[in-house]
Amino acid sequence: MPFLARKAVAAVQAFGLTSPQYVPGSQTFTSSGSFTVPVNVFSLTMTAIGGAGGGGGGGAAGGGQTGATSYKDIRTITVTPRAVVTITVGFGGEGGRSGTPNCGSNGINWININNNPALRKGQGGAGYVSGGEGSGAGCVGSNQPDGGWSGGGGGSSAYVYSGGTIIAGGGAGGNGGARPGDGATGTGGTAGNAGVGNQGATGVAGGAGLPAQTGATYGGDGTNGSVAIVW
Repeated sequence: MPFLARKAVAAVQAFGLTSPQYVPGSQTFTSSGSFTVPVNVFSLTMTAIGGAGGGGGGGAAGGGQTGATSYKDIRTITVTPRAVVTITVGFGGEGGRSGTPNCGSNGINWININNNPALRKGQGGAGYVSGGEGSGAGCVGSNQPDGGWSGGGGGSSAYVYSGGTIIAGGGAGGNGGARPGDGATGTGGTAGNAGVGNQGATGVAGGAGLPAQTGATYGGDGTNGSVAIVW
């Protein structure tokens, strides 16, 4: 290329007057963040998956339930190059603790565990809307074994762009195992944005519930969600 032609091309490039080429790619978010649309990209295929529910702990008279599968949303959206998409990833709920072999006088052992999230677990996963915590069934009487604590609900995943907000819901927590006597159970934590997502409950798996037992054992945590982008 002649010298003057090379100088002209260099000058055009220096002032950003050339058009960059479209380059395909993908990126998956496993934690919240933001995505800047590349140049020459006008559509994105988005797959959002919420966090799943945690499994219930075992009870003296029955096993805990498995946490619910989360929801998924897949769609192609229209975007503008260099626009920013804000992303929130939902996390799975915690598994709940199995019941105590002895509630203690007036349920004091149960109360001490129930009031300490680090011991009982079953907390909801963070997300665009966070999941709720699971509950325990309580004691049938002093010095009796009890039921397990329920798993926490999964948080929803979402992304916000110029066209609106798209959400994929979490999964509910599994109920804790039954207590003896009346067979009552705790209730699994609610899911963040329950039931939302155009692919239904096809997201990620909930945590496993435990069989009937007592002691410091825990149901499985729900699987975390994600947001994947392809352009």
